[in-house]
Amino acid sequence: MIVSTVRGSVRTGYTLLEVVLSVALALILLAALYTAMDLELREADIGRELVQQATLSRAIIQKLGSDIIPALAPVVPVKASSTTTTTDPLAALTDPTMTSDADAAAAEALQESAPYIAGVVGEEKSITLFVAKTASGNPRQDGMVANPADIRRICIWMTDNGLARQELTSVLSETTKAIKSGPDLTQGDEASYLFAEEVVDITFEYWDGASFSASWDGSVLGADNKTLLGPPLAVRVTLILQLPTQNPNEPVQKTIRHTFALQAAPGPSSTNSTPLEVPEP
Repeated sequence: MIVSTVRGSVRTGYTLLEVVLSVALALILLAALYTAMDLELREADIGRELVQQATLSRAIIQKLGSDIIPALAPVVPVKASSTTTTTDPLAALTDPTMTSDADAAAAEALQESAPYIAGVVGEEKSITLFVAKTASGNPRQDGMVANPADIRRICIWMTDNGLARQELTSVLSETTKAIKSGPDLTQGDEASYLFAEEVVDITFEYWDGASFSASWDGSVLGADNKTLLGPPLAVRVTLILQLPTQNPNEPVQKTIRHTFALQAAPGPSSTNSTPLEVPEP
């Protein structure tokens, strides 16, 4: 700052260099503040996106688990009180004195009515589940609940536009029993059953106690040729999600693998009556 005297008056001021330096410092401070705020906002947006992606992924996994875990186990044949006069096909399966023709007829009769108690009938890109639903909802004036307890047929399959889900309640109808696996599209197209458009691919694998397989049919007879195979011990699901981001042209793909244990599965046969020793950690 200089002090100049002109005709007896005193005037103070800043030189041009001092003004330029002060402006430059102010610009540097503003640029640093802008960079810090922009970085903070970007980090907040990234964190918000991660939370949304995790929430969406968790919701899809929970929905699949609520359908897969309660899959029905096969009905155990009831032992017959008579060895030759019984007409119950289920009892004939456990009666060793019956002829092989009767056993074959009983097995065929059981398999004809088996799809709705099969538990799981699945392929690599689709799965059909037969589950028991408990009653829900407040009772109506007539004493009935809004959603009564029953056995439902749930099919989940992959389409070109995402993951679809169909739930049918009339599992004993001729139309439903005629379709062993896969969706029933007689009342609507696939687009009406979409529930997760973010899923671009899905793979189901079925654990039998020894290895995973690409398909499963719980309505066939097991090794004893008398009892239905029922659901597997576990179902492993591999999902590929295409999640949206701030830039719609650059979506993020995320792969999720989750294994669901089926508590109602009959499990592998074993003659060992002693519990297995749990190894120490």
